Amino acid sequence: TKTTKTTRVDNMKILLFLCLSLHLSKSAPSTQRLEQLTQTISRSCPDTANDFFSVPFHVPEGIKEIEIEHRNTGNGLDILDFGVWGPDGVSRGWGGGNLENTVIGVHASSRSYTAMRLVNVSLDTLPSGEWNIVFGKAQLSLPPCTFSVNISFRSEETLAPQPERRLYKPVAPLEMTSRYYAGDFHIHSCESGDAYHAASLDRIAEYASSNGLDFAHISDHNTISASSFMLDAQSRHKTILLLPGAEWTTYSGHAGAIGTSEYVDHRVDWLNISLARAIQSVHRQGGLFSINHEDLYLPGGVEGNRCVGCAWDYRDVSLSLVDAMEVAVQGFGMAGKLFSPGAIDLWDKLHAQGFMHISPIGGSDDHHAGYNDTILDMHSPIGHPTTLVRADNLSHNGIIDGLRAGRVVLKMFGPHDPMIEFTGICDESGTVLEPGSHCIGQSKVTLKAVVSRPIREDLIDMQLCILRNNAVMWMETLPYVVEGYTWTRDNISAPLNGVDRWRVEIRDTGKVYPRTMTNHIFVTRN
Repeated sequence: TKTTKTTRVDNMKILLFLCLSLHLSKSAPSTQRLEQLTQTISRSCPDTANDFFSVPFHVPEGIKEIEIEHRNTGNGLDILDFGVWGPDGVSRGWGGGNLENTVIGVHASSRSYTAMRLVNVSLDTLPSGEWNIVFGKAQLSLPPCTFSVNISFRSEETLAPQPERRLYKPVAPLEMTSRYYAGDFHIHSCESGDAYHAASLDRIAEYASSNGLDFAHISDHNTISASSFMLDAQSRHKTILLLPGAEWTTYSGHAGAIGTSEYVDHRVDWLNISLARAIQSVHRQGGLFSINHEDLYLPGGVEGNRCVGCAWDYRDVSLSLVDAMEVAVQGFGMAGKLFSPGAIDLWDKLHAQGFMHISPIGGSDDHHAGYNDTILDMHSPIGHPTTLVRADNLSHNGIIDGLRAGRVVLKMFGPHDPMIEFTGICDESGTVLEPGSHCIGQSKVTLKAVVSRPIREDLIDMQLCILRNNAVMWMETLPYVVEGYTWTRDNISAPLNGVDRWRVEIRDTGKVYPRTMTNHIFVTRN
């Protein structure tokens, strides 16, 4: 077949190159360089049910850099993602739908990929042996799906060294105050294949800090390459905490791998890789697993959703393993009005079903470092929405621990919305309550909400709503100028059976969706 003939030619080229390398190493002066070899692989996609397939290629000894040029040669409607795995079976990065060539070297790499020196500082050349390009069938129309890749092997590197890249480790706390810290749990840097090229960590930090945020969580698609730039960027930004992570991106749903700096395998249902295994990988790193934009359908595309894989279709996942859920899906001033109300309802239902550990979070899903580059761009900028986490300090562990405990308030439009501090006391034990905590075995509870709001002309008519089990129990109109407005109710009875879920919302008058909302405080007699 054509594929078999192409493979034979490819193998002959590799054999010729190996012979040339051996000859040069024995007879040529030490200053002479290896000639560059380019290998071309043109094939049809395997006609299987698997979403992934691999294309192996051999890297000879003495190679310091490889460059991969890829293109689809089908009907133009097919979308193939791809990444590269080394001979050790470890991911060297995932470019997804990157249009530019992929370059992986000893001291540097192109975006979405890691330089090999990060893996082994003693390396002078790339590991020889069988490497693999792994393709993902993001969107296929009609067969046959075909592709072509050109692989260049070089004995010298063409990319400038990247000495600023280091393995991530948490920095010392930037602040030691116990308070609510404002941040965004869903930000893409330029290391994501579909992100703005200028979305550097520095630009993200500058925009986030200037808009009142305390932390910015990086969520690139299936790659942790940004984490290797994080310590260098953090050294220039003393008031904004950069948190590592990834958006675990599959063709059946997206999730946040919050606080992780190692790759979490996303190739589900291939090579015995499963959703449960991915979640375990996140937890093993001390991270948290969050379901992202669970109902994000954008009409269009070959399979009916223009946002490939964005909606959450994993229905057999054990929700006891899920730590958080994105209920503020982009800012309410942008696309959030379409997706967040349903996400809030689902999250509340999960709490009602007993999965009360699932913390609500918000994410802008920003791909532009906060700056929209076209007038028609409907993406939410960084901090729209804003997630506030009550933490003991501003540090990696502080934010993760606060989120794990559920000490969360969401500002659905952005960082300058009103703030709610929701607390309570178990009347008999005196236990202090805050969002995410439980009052157990008590007959009465006291709840308190302290509201602060900025003086803004667009925030005039607002209401404070106290909800029990997703139904409004009390509603009060907030005065226009508020600094420390307090609502309190004591002697609130615990339910005779089951668990009551209490939360507080601030709504624009006449609206049913919140501008600001808290996580639940749970009250039960048993």
